[in-house]
Amino acid sequence: MKTRLKEIIAEKGITSRALAKRMQMSEVTVSELVNGKNRNIETFAKAAQCLGVPMWQLFRDPDHSDGTYESIEEGGDTMKACEPSTTDTAQLLCPHCGGIINIKVEK
Repeated sequence: MKTRLKEIIAEKGITSRALAKRMQMSEVTVSELVNGKNRNIETFAKAAQCLGVPMWQLFRDPDHSDGTYESIEEGGDTMKACEPSTTDTAQLLCPHCGGIINIKVEK
């Protein structure tokens, strides 16, 4: 799964080691997250919080100017991330019914 996590870490001027420390997780866990081997949505949420960005930005596809976002695959299911309606929420499309799932980002 392609994410912008590596780019955002670089943009923030920190290392993955520093992010691991902020997240209070091992460097291996953060490395797996950055390299797409860890797909735990809660870990992505914690990374986004520690980086000070909305979680949806981790999945935004910068190659698409039409607002398309990267798909999130979890356990064989695919959820497409959508552009959030506000800065404090994000939306996912349910892979089963196609409905919108709103995610509130708590600070």
